[in-house]
Amino acid sequence: MAMNFGIPMGYDVAGVVVKVGSLVKHLKEGDEVYGDINKEAYNPKQFGSLAEYTAVEEKLLAIKTKNLSFAEAASLPLAIETAYEGLERAGFLPGKSILVLGGAGGVGTLVIQLAKHVFGASKIAATSSSGKLELLKSLGADLAIDYNKENFGDLPDKFDVVYDAVGQCDKAVKAVKEGGSVVAIIGAVTPPAFIFVVTSNGSVLEKLNPFLESGKVKAVIDPKGPFPFSQTVEAFSHLETGRAIGQCDKAVKAVKEGGSVVAIIGAVTPPAFIFVVTSNGSVLEKLNPFLESGKVKAVIDPKGPFPFSQTIEAFSHLETGRAIGKVVIYPVP
Repeated sequence: MAMNFGIPMGYDVAGVVVKVGSLVKHLKEGDEVYGDINKEAYNPKQFGSLAEYTAVEEKLLAIKTKNLSFAEAASLPLAIETAYEGLERAGFLPGKSILVLGGAGGVGTLVIQLAKHVFGASKIAATSSSGKLELLKSLGADLAIDYNKENFGDLPDKFDVVYDAVGQCDKAVKAVKEGGSVVAIIGAVTPPAFIFVVTSNGSVLEKLNPFLESGKVKAVIDPKGPFPFSQTVEAFSHLETGRAIGQCDKAVKAVKEGGSVVAIIGAVTPPAFIFVVTSNGSVLEKLNPFLESGKVKAVIDPKGPFPFSQTIEAFSHLETGRAIGKVVIYPVP
C-alpha cells in the first residue's frame, strides 16, 4: 500500500469556495459549503482539512445551511454521515427501538437525533457518564443510562437496533432483540453484529439539511471549543481525555500549601499553571536508561496498535474517553 507522509490531518471542513475546476457543475466561487473531504475514511487524500485551504471533490460537499455557523457545520460531516449510514445499514424504520452506546460522543449525539427526527424511532435509550445524562435527554433519548451505575444488559426490554459507538460489541449483542441488528463502528465484532466504515457523500448532507435548518437536528460542540487553529494540539489533547471539562478547580483543593498544580488542558484555577510542551530529543535521551531498564514502560491501549488503514477507528476510540495509555497508529506496507 502506497503511503503518504506529511499529509495535513483532518476530515471535516466548512468554508467558502475560492476556486472551482472545469468539471464542477453545481458549486461556484463564494458558495458556503461543508463536507468530509475524504470519500473513504481509510484512504485519506493528499490534503487534510486542518489547513487554511484544501482541495475536495464536488460530490463530497453540500451547501451549508444559513442557520449553521462554520464551526457547527465543520463538526458535522463525518459524524452525521456515519450515524446516518449505520442506521440505514441496520434497516432502521419508523416505530423501531434503539440503544445507543456512547450517546454523548460525536457520532452518538447524532444517532440519537437522527433516530428520533429522521427515522421515527419509538424508543431511544443511550449510555453516557453521569455528567452527560441530561444532554442525552435533551437530544431526544427516552432513557439515559449511566454506564458507571447501570448495566444496560440488565434492562427488561431488548432493542431492535443497538448502535455501538464505543467498542462494546460483546455486551451490545446481549441487548438486541432476536432478529435485530447491532451496528459497530469500532472494536472487535461479535456476531450477529457488523462493522462498517462510512463512505462520505455530499448528497447525504443535502438530504439532512432540512432537519438541520429546522433545528430538529443540532450540532453538539464540546463546551471547551471551538479551539483556535493555534491550539490544535490542545484540541487533540482534550479529545484524548474524553472529558467535557477539565478538573483544575478540584485539583487545587488536593495540593499542599506552597505546592504546585500542573494542568495541560482546560480552565486554570490559581495557583495552578498550564503549559504546552516543547519537544526535545535530549529529554528522550535522558529518559532512555529508565526505559531500557524497564522502570518506565510504554502503556499502549489494548485495542491497538491500530494499522494506518484504521485511523478513523483509532480516533473514534479516543473520543470514547475509555482509552488506556496511548492510542498508537502504525504504517503498514
